[in-house]
Amino acid sequence: MTVRARGELDAGEFEAALRSGYAGANGPMLIDLTGVTYFSMEDAWVLVDFRLAHATTRLLLRVSSVVERKLATLGVAELFSL
Repeated sequence: MTVRARGELDAGEFEAALRSGYAGANGPMLIDLTGVTYFSMEDAWVLVDFRLAHATTRLLLRVSSVVERKLATLGVAELFSL
């Protein structure tokens, strides 16, 4: 299953998309954020909370430089294989 986001995220919609994607996943889940141009602190915590809640799920994360910088700044990049 792939969840893809582009542009500026809305944290509520992002969280709903992650939940929906997880519900339909039968294997690894790909979260493609390569097209994200603005990633807020709230968006970051939605992603971190999702990672922690689904720690046993194989999660593949592709990110834009904006997302990568935010995760690194928050010190949570090590939760993801970037």
